[in-house]
Amino acid sequence: MQKRGFICGAHRSGTTWLGKILETCTDCSVLHEPFNYAYGVESVPCWYPDAKVHNAVLTGLLADIFAGRARFKTQRDSDVKWKAVMRSITGGPDNIHYRRKLRANPKTLILKDPFVSRMAAMLCNQHDMYGVAMVRHPGAYLNALKRMGWGVPELGVDDCSLRQMRGDDAEEFAARVGRFWAQLNGDILDQVISSQGRIQLLRHEDLCENPLRESQKIIAHFGMQATAGTTSFLRQSTTGTTARARPGELHQFVRKTRDIPHSWRSNLSDGEYGAIMAECKEIYGRIYVSDDLMLASV
Repeated sequence: MQKRGFICGAHRSGTTWLGKILETCTDCSVLHEPFNYAYGVESVPCWYPDAKVHNAVLTGLLADIFAGRARFKTQRDSDVKWKAVMRSITGGPDNIHYRRKLRANPKTLILKDPFVSRMAAMLCNQHDMYGVAMVRHPGAYLNALKRMGWGVPELGVDDCSLRQMRGDDAEEFAARVGRFWAQLNGDILDQVISSQGRIQLLRHEDLCENPLRESQKIIAHFGMQATAGTTSFLRQSTTGTTARARPGELHQFVRKTRDIPHSWRSNLSDGEYGAIMAECKEIYGRIYVSDDLMLASV
């Protein structure tokens, strides 16, 4: 019988890197972001849908995903005309990726999807899944969003937009990100605590500092086996010459990961840092309590 799991946590918190690590394990496939509102399966109601509000819709979508009946959106708002035409003809790369993953019929199927973060408990309780929730320091998270020019939704109102920083509102944006960080990670933390060990919390900083140790723990959590490819990928992706990613580059898997937890601070003003931390102080303290690594970074 196929085992199923998930990786969640806010977008830009390291979920893709962890998914790449797990995909090197024996007989494991990782399905990329089926609940992404922009390009995931059709009928996803909003960014970060809440299982307490959308249980019936999400349950139906999960059934379709696992049965191979789901269809990913074929077009994106950013598509130029010729790309939109090609996607409509071929079905788009997301549908091709989806069909290939299901055809492989792996022993373990992992949903790598930040946007299931508010349905993690449902995945455990109703679908017998195990999960990992990633979290990243609020300052590092803000820096990652700024680098990409990305925004965050307002949770609790079925928000279908990712509001970005505009003009000179850097501190206002930082405060908005802080509210999002606190609400989402507070929700995640509550689900982790109530999951009775089914959901493991993984700090991005710990994965960067000791990728082999943390990867071994997560691989064991999913009941999988590492391979020589796992070791090779970890070595390749963690031994770059710099911690800094290039502006606008979505993913860069060859970096000096031990320096990443400390590389963001100089990119934020004191006003931005103060604004984000003022909004998420309580949840931050529950996740990074008495942690010398984090205190050193600020």
